[in-house]
Amino acid sequence: MAGTGPAAKSAGPADAKGEYGQTPGKAQQKMTEIKEVCGTEKFTARENSQVTAWGNSQVTAWENSQVTAWGNSQVTARGNSQVTAWGNSFIRVYHGKIIIVSPSAVVMVMPGFDGKIINKVGAAVLYAPIIDTAEKWVAHYGVTVKRGIATLYKAVDADFSTSNARAKGIFYRPGDTPAAPDWNPEPECGGGLHFSPHPALALAFNSSAVHFVACPVRVSDIVVHYPATYPDKVKAPRVCKPCYEVDRNGNKIEAE
Repeated sequence: MAGTGPAAKSAGPADAKGEYGQTPGKAQQKMTEIKEVCGTEKFTARENSQVTAWGNSQVTAWENSQVTAWGNSQVTARGNSQVTAWGNSFIRVYHGKIIIVSPSAVVMVMPGFDGKIINKVGAAVLYAPIIDTAEKWVAHYGVTVKRGIATLYKAVDADFSTSNARAKGIFYRPGDTPAAPDWNPEPECGGGLHFSPHPALALAFNSSAVHFVACPVRVSDIVVHYPATYPDKVKAPRVCKPCYEVDRNGNKIEAE
């Protein structure tokens, strides 16, 4: 696609001055981290960093960072970050400023967004639904619910625990019905058992997991935080029926 690859870099926003007026001076450049993210690399941009994302890279932008997204890159914008969307990039925006300059780019506006979107080319801008109850959450993620009990998932280590759970004596072994010894519904993180709607999504919280476990949880026990830093994660005080092991697709693994 013309204008979206490295060969067309001279036509991209990295060389344009219209949005900023002038090139940063030497004193400003000393305070700026400049990073190019390519391929399938993942990177978190903070403070005054400037990032150019290429290929299938994934970037999370915080604070006053500036990101230029090319190709099929994915960017999550938070804080006062600024993102310019080129090519087929996908931008998930919580805060900050988004400038869309490619009709193939897609922007997902998350609940609570209080920034600014400049859509120069009529690209697709989607608005994420407000999910603030357990009933809305299980419906949104397609969670299986039978007789008021939802099947949620954990990605766990070889001992069927995680680094945080292990410190509290919590394990999700097949047949176990774990409960949180420190239950507190208020904070989004900590103070309970945390679950994902699918095994693959659980990997985001334990990328080195060895096992996947299905955990039956009463919908009435599920606590959803809105707006959430991690909207695809919920918490509960306990598992109401024995856990069982599943594969990455959620299929039950029968004990040998």
